[in-house]
Amino acid sequence: MTVKWVTLSPHHGFNEVTNLMNDRFFRHCVVVDNQGKVVGVISDRDIFRALARYPNSRTKSLEQIMTHNPITVKRKYSVIDAVFEMLAKRINCLPVVEDDGSVCGIVTSTDLLKSYQQILEFGAKASALSRSRSSSRSRRPERNRRGPREDPPPFALSRLLAKRFSRYGQSWGLKIAVTVKPNAKKANL
Repeated sequence: MTVKWVTLSPHHGFNEVTNLMNDRFFRHCVVVDNQGKVVGVISDRDIFRALARYPNSRTKSLEQIMTHNPITVKRKYSVIDAVFEMLAKRINCLPVVEDDGSVCGIVTSTDLLKSYQQILEFGAKASALSRSRSSSRSRRPERNRRGPREDPPPFALSRLLAKRFSRYGQSWGLKIAVTVKPNAKKANL
C-alpha cells in the first residue's frame, strides 16, 4: 500500500490534475470531500478518456471526469481480498480507508507486483539456502534411479511459500506486503 498519497477535491481543474500527475510521477489520485471521505478516484485513464471524448476537456472540473463512488477496502483487509476486488472489477487501484471512512492509503497494481516480487525473491533465497544445506550435509553426490536431483516445480515452491506465510496471517503488516506506517505523510492540494 502506498502511504504517501495525494488527495484532491472535486473542484480542482483538469490542468491541475494533469500537472500534478506529471510532476509527481503517479497514475492514481484519491478525491475526497470536505470531511475527508472518498468520493472518487482520478486515474491517467480517466484523463485519456476525457481528452478523447470532450473537445473542451481542459475546461472540465475533476468532478466531471473522475470515477465516482470507487470501490474501497478497509485497512484490515487481507492482500488476497484486495487482489480479488481488483481482478473482479478490472481496476488498478483501491483507496484504503479506516473504519470511519477516512483515507489512509491507496493500493495499486504496482504495489501488488512489488509484493509478488518479494515473494519470488524470498522463494529463490529459500531454495538456494536449502540446496546449500543439503549439499553440505552429504559429501557424496546424491544418486537416484530417476537421475540427478532437480529443483522442485514452481507450483510446489508456491505451495511451500503459501504454507510458510499462512502462519503469519495475510494482512497488510506482512513483510511481503507494503506496510502501513503510523506517521504517514499526506499531501493536500
